[in-house]
Amino acid sequence: MTMLPILIVFCLFLAPPLLAASAQEEQPVAIRADSMEYLQKAGRIVFRGTVHATHEDMELWADTVTVHLEEGTAQATATAPQGKVRSIVAEGNVRIQTTQNRSGTGKRATFDARTETVTLEGDPEVREGKNSIRGEVIILYLKDGKSEVRGGAKQRVEAIFLAPKAIPGLEKKP
Repeated sequence: MTMLPILIVFCLFLAPPLLAASAQEEQPVAIRADSMEYLQKAGRIVFRGTVHATHEDMELWADTVTVHLEEGTAQATATAPQGKVRSIVAEGNVRIQTTQNRSGTGKRATFDARTETVTLEGDPEVREGKNSIRGEVIILYLKDGKSEVRGGAKQRVEAIFLAPKAIPGLEKKP
């Protein structure tokens, strides 16, 4: 599998399942944290302290996860916060793992529902098996099916892919 599909799959397992379950087929998301604060007027739900979220075959860990709701959709109670998700920000020791041996890490992961992007920052890395890609910022464009890895002064883009020992047609001839 090439790295582009790996990154796209990474986005698919990070964003939609955790952030915005389909109205047609809602799936449970279990979130455990030391505390949860629902700020109805601000349209924000904050989970703090060793946050662990699970959904189907995916798990997310972070120090803090903040769900930002669209304005005017936070019509709910303290025990049943609801609303359309505008963005989700996971911060501090962010780690995402799937049962398909795919993972991602960084200091911050942001899902933006409006632009349908996931941005990983702070030493981000995406892995599938022994393949990996790193940079200063990794941006995954879910709607467009593309990804962008930006390097900079602190971290150049680094990709590691496993390839066959011999590529048919490129062997050295005696």
